[in-house]
Amino acid sequence: YSKRMNATNVNTGGFAASEMNTVSLPEIYNKMPPSWKRVIPEIQVTTAYSGNSDEMATATCHLFLASGYELSGTAFNSRAVENTDIFGFYADKKTNDDRIKYNSSNVATTWWLRSPFSGLTNSFVYVGTSGAAYSSYAGSYIGVVPCFAL
Repeated sequence: YSKRMNATNVNTGGFAASEMNTVSLPEIYNKMPPSWKRVIPEIQVTTAYSGNSDEMATATCHLFLASGYELSGTAFNSRAVENTDIFGFYADKKTNDDRIKYNSSNVATTWWLRSPFSGLTNSFVYVGTSGAAYSSYAGSYIGVVPCFAL
């Protein structure tokens, strides 16, 4: 499943204002079985406002994208630390190989993070097929790995 972060190449407003958060992830959530939707709470996630700002924004959502810090314990090419906790799944995983995701054909694929790329106003961070962090224009179609809280 590949989607863009925004229709235009802009990261102003961060993940909170993105098309990914306001359109794409709600579409995925709405297609989930009712039994799943009953146990996935709406939460608030913090996101950098842009790649050129230390300001933070808050997104209220059922589904969200991981931040670099949640995967690695570092800002991971983002200007701001968007969370101070590493996801439990990644707590003991320290290499790029641990972040590689595979598509339905078992081919390594790229996937978005919610972090605007540091120093740029047109890009977000994504995880490449090597598990390393890169930047891509917000209008690029890249894999989506939805996260949720239980």
